[in-house]
Parts: sequence; C-alpha cells; structure tokens
Amino acid sequence: MRLKIDYYLTRIFKKHFILLFSFIFIWLIFIFIIYFFFNNYGQTKREISSLKEEIQGLKKKAELINYKKQIEKEGINISQMNKILNQLVPLEEDYFSIIYALEKISQKTNFIIISYSININRSHSEKLSLTITGLGDRESFFRFLQNYSFGGGRLITIDNINYTTEGFSQIQISLNFYSNLLKKKSTPMILEKLTKEELETLKKIQEKTEIELKSSNSDLEEIEYPTKTNPF
Repeated sequence: MRLKIDYYLTRIFKKHFILLFSFIFIWLIFIFIIYFFFNNYGQTKREISSLKEEIQGLKKKAELINYKKQIEKEGINISQMNKILNQLVPLEEDYFSIIYALEKISQKTNFIIISYSININRSHSEKLSLTITGLGDRESFFRFLQNYSFGGGRLITIDNINYTTEGFSQIQISLNFYSNLLKKKSTPMILEKLTKEELETLKKIQEKTEIELKSSNSDLEEIEYPTKTNPF
C-alpha cells in the first residue's frame, strides 16, 4: 500500500513540478521585492530627513546673515565684535595680557599700579582673581573705576576695594579676569535676536574697548607687551 502511495505522490510531483517550481520562484521574487522596497524606503526616508536638516540649516544661515545686516545697520560690526570678545575673554589665560591690560589702564588714568598678587583660593579654570595695589589721588582712582571694565582690552570685574579717603595713598583692589568661557560654545556669537538692552551693551563695549586687533597678515605675529615703567 505504501508503494502505491509513494508512486502516486511521485507521479503528482512530476506532473506538477513546473507549477510547484513556478510557485516557489514567484514567492522568492515576492520576498525579494518586499525586502528591496523596505530597504529603499528606509534609505529614501533617511535622505529626506538629511535634506530637511540641511534645508533648516540653510534657513538658519540665511536668517543669521539677514540679522547680521540688520545689526550692522544699528552700528555694530559683528566681525569686529567677535574679535573683541575673543580678546576680552580669551580661550586660554595669558598672564602677560593681564599685566598689559592693567598697564594700559594705569597709563590712561594715572593710577599707578605698584604690585600684583594672585588669589589662588578664588581662582579657577575660567576666572583668575588678582589683587593689585595702586597709588593715586581721588581723581585718578575714579578714572580707573570708569575705565577698568574694557579699557585695557580684557574683561575685568571688581570683587573688593580697600580705599581710604586720604590724599595720595595706597589702594588695594580685588580684580577678576575671565577666560575659557567661549570654548564651550561652538555656535556663532549671535543666533537669536538680541534685546535693545543687549544691543546697547554691545555698542558700549565696542565704543569703550581699546583693543589691538590683528589683521590676517599678522595672525602669526605676537603682540609685544611694553615693560612696566618705574613710577618713582
């Protein structure tokens, strides 16, 4: 009986071999088409997403360019402001630029700086705390207070002042110099619209900051800091 069944199945298989082979072949083609479709669909979707991101980036650049032109009409030179800010707050601290900045303010105000002392406990990687001792009358000291923020080409803030009202006396001032703050931001300086107050602040910085901006031909040249003159 088993022989008859096997013989019967063999006859059916031989008779319908082409049909069975065609069925299997069609299924393989169908599976390949589905795989090819989904693979292409995923790749096309990724390309569309990449193009959308590129378009958004180009739109932001266009908006930035238009906004830059708008700000320049307000009297602010963005390229110059970037250079100024990079020198007011350098990526790496430079002790010579600190001394040079203080000497420039000293010469401008006639407030004579006679000593410098680094405050280690109040300093860190982004801020250097420095106590200076200076000699001057009330007028020269007030001129120093009016010019210290940007007048030397570095951003300076004051923590403490030890001041007496006597004539020509020694005055101790705790100052802070900043660096490394801009390294965290890889984006351009202006990405969002600035308020009127921020625009006015930029104008004041641009007007008050006396800074030596190096041209492209002198990028490799070092700034020569003048030696301190003996006030006595």
